[in-house]
Amino acid sequence: MEAMSDEQMREEIIRITNACGTCILVTCGLDGYPNARVLEDHNVGEDLVFWLATWASTAKVAEIRANPKVGLMYWLADEGKYIHVMAEATIVEDQEIRTEHFREDWKAYWPDGPTSPDYVLIRFEPVEFVVYHSGDLGYFPPHWKPEER
Repeated sequence: MEAMSDEQMREEIIRITNACGTCILVTCGLDGYPNARVLEDHNVGEDLVFWLATWASTAKVAEIRANPKVGLMYWLADEGKYIHVMAEATIVEDQEIRTEHFREDWKAYWPDGPTSPDYVLIRFEPVEFVVYHSGDLGYFPPHWKPEER
């Protein structure tokens, strides 16, 4: 497989992550062991910043506050492709940003909407990506770093 340009890599990352219904978030547990969990309702924009909504009282929030270095994994099984995102995570409690990202179908989880006290966002600023296309790249998938912001 021929190397992708930066623009092609960005487009492929956005396409694959948006095509996935779930992602796996990996954090460093407070005991030092990694914790992984499946999450949905993720989204990524053209700026390659990822967002997830969660409850403020979860273990993942405490773990991110203690160590913001995380991983996100997106697996597109029918194409045999995955994206691994190494990122710095931030817990976002700013009301304006919470309102901007809130989706109406989330009222099932947070009936008070974006003002629900236990609703927070996690913002993921990517540091590096691993982009794997099965078969084409063998065991050495390319690592790609987005340009400085």
